[in-house]
Amino acid sequence: TKLLKASALLWDVARCYEKVRHGLMVAEAKLVEFPLLFLRVSVSTYRWARILVKDGIAAAPLYPKRGIIAGGSGATYELKMFMLRRLDIFVQRFLSVHLNVHVGDFILDAQRESRQELVIDMEEAALELAITVEDKLHLEFAPSKALAVGSCHDTVSQLCRSLGVLGGSVVDVAKNLGADFTCGKPT
Repeated sequence: TKLLKASALLWDVARCYEKVRHGLMVAEAKLVEFPLLFLRVSVSTYRWARILVKDGIAAAPLYPKRGIIAGGSGATYELKMFMLRRLDIFVQRFLSVHLNVHVGDFILDAQRESRQELVIDMEEAALELAITVEDKLHLEFAPSKALAVGSCHDTVSQLCRSLGVLGGSVVDVAKNLGADFTCGKPT
């Protein structure tokens, strides 16, 4: 049997909960038939006035138009609902590339017989995922936290060069949710 080449991109959404736009979240909720009563109550609490106080002096109230309170009772459900439809479209388009999402941590990975096929497929999927997350959901990947791993250093390096800032740093082992992640190499 021929050994497959493997690569993975690990991306982090910068301040994921804080960047969710309320209007866009409500629009997505309608499209996926999320319980709007629950969402309206939740969003109304997110929009309560915030008053910053320093040295006993209070600023004028601020009324947020974006952000989900991380740790709130519905926060992870709201975030999942917010991303669900757009990421579903992505996954259906790129069936042979795997996408794993945990809150704001994204892993995109694939395995192919040829190096060139792997780089082309991963590059196309990565660029489309960036468009989905950044242009359609208005969230931002943190380039300084982007990592790339794989079974062949040269292949991963080529992928990173083709993606520019999205490619991130090439590493042999990455921490993923506290565990070592190597994508195609023994640890």
